Amino acid sequence: MFIAVRTGLEPATPCVTGMYSNQAELPHQVPFRDCKDRYLFLNTKFLFYVCKDFDRQCRQVKNPCRTKKVEVNRMSKLKVDIDQKYSRYASEISAIPSAYDNLNVTKTFCNNRNCVSLIKVGDFDWVLKRYRRPIFINSIIYTFIRPNKAVRAYRYAKRLLEMGIETPYPVAYMATYRFGLFDIGYFISEYSDYRQLYDTGSLSEADREKLYRAFAEFTAVLHRKRICHPDYNPGNILWNRTPEGEFKFMLVDINRLSFGKRSVGPYIKSLAEEHLPANLLSDYCAIMGYDLKMAESVIMRKRQHNARKMRIKAFLRRWKQV
Repeated sequence: MFIAVRTGLEPATPCVTGMYSNQAELPHQVPFRDCKDRYLFLNTKFLFYVCKDFDRQCRQVKNPCRTKKVEVNRMSKLKVDIDQKYSRYASEISAIPSAYDNLNVTKTFCNNRNCVSLIKVGDFDWVLKRYRRPIFINSIIYTFIRPNKAVRAYRYAKRLLEMGIETPYPVAYMATYRFGLFDIGYFISEYSDYRQLYDTGSLSEADREKLYRAFAEFTAVLHRKRICHPDYNPGNILWNRTPEGEFKFMLVDINRLSFGKRSVGPYIKSLAEEHLPANLLSDYCAIMGYDLKMAESVIMRKRQHNARKMRIKAFLRRWKQV
């Protein structure tokens, strides 16, 4: 483990900033530049974090990194990462956080904790997700310890597409910072005309059974690829039908995905959502070769755990209102 905290004048060499998505990108030696920045470097086997506080002199130094940093005002900054496919729309994308209330919104999908809207930018229909401002401790975590939700959604979308799993194509992510801490994240993706798994009213009973069987096979493919979606509910699973009559599926709300080898338990627990198809668990166990009774007991414990969490949250909400 290498830890270095440096302040003061150093040789004038380009700096390394931004977050690194994999260990192959981690530099072994990180140079400093000639200004009054403060850096905190944690270089471990899996992690490399960079933290810096800007002063007026540092703002005048051109950032050599791929991720753009745009000054919104004197105490707020914006980080933008745009896919190369849409790089020519950098100015329009970078202006979204400051012009959020005046965007050309054609449809709002969700406006609860997070806001998901369909916006029109030029000739494109994009889905914009604005994440809620985190509490103070999470702002610190998203600044110094782990990527924020918008960054993860952008990176995980690219990773899913590389693994052959459909998800809306990522356009860009934006992150605003105030007083050096993460404030609000934005994620933009292409619009997909796939329907939610809730929307099966237009199908016949035979087609609906075929859809659910195909969905069980899709779930098995996900888990064989070591992809676990902890919020695996019909609202986050989209489907479409090909001209040949086959069903295809797409994942959304992917910022909490887990990748990598793990035990069977988390995969089965992800199927505990009560609104999933009733025969999903039995079909899934038949495909994967798992014992159905074992899976049912895992699902039951998970649902009991979820019920306790909901009771605690309801109690805390009532307590705050008193």
